Amino acid sequence: MNMPDKIVGGCLCEAVRYQFDVGSSTIPPSTCKCTQCRKQSGALNVHFLKVPLSSLSWLRNKETWSRDAPPDLTIFRASPGSPEITRGFCAKCGGLVYWRDGRTDMTSITLGTFDEGMLRGRSSVLADAKARL
Repeated sequence: MNMPDKIVGGCLCEAVRYQFDVGSSTIPPSTCKCTQCRKQSGALNVHFLKVPLSSLSWLRNKETWSRDAPPDLTIFRASPGSPEITRGFCAKCGGLVYWRDGRTDMTSITLGTFDEGMLRGRSSVLADAKARL
């Protein structure tokens, strides 16, 4: 992969911020066009990068990284028949941050929430995705 070693991002209002290490267990970007993703995001498709939970940390108090989710991260369970399927979004701006199946140790982070520097240049998520097409 031609991606950076660490990816940082967050929602529009920056109340929810995260970072994760890109490693061999990070799965290349994917796209979802299901009804729930379209309705949640307001877009025709959503792009995700699946990362291990163990590599994900959240910014707390604007200075400390923690494994504990920030207070402004709201969990939404959209699938009544599958309570382990959750979406995490910002309670302040509504930004969709992730999709997660609680039966696995992976979380699908939305590419649109990556900081600008993570999406541009030779060592970026988009450069890696373009090389795979």
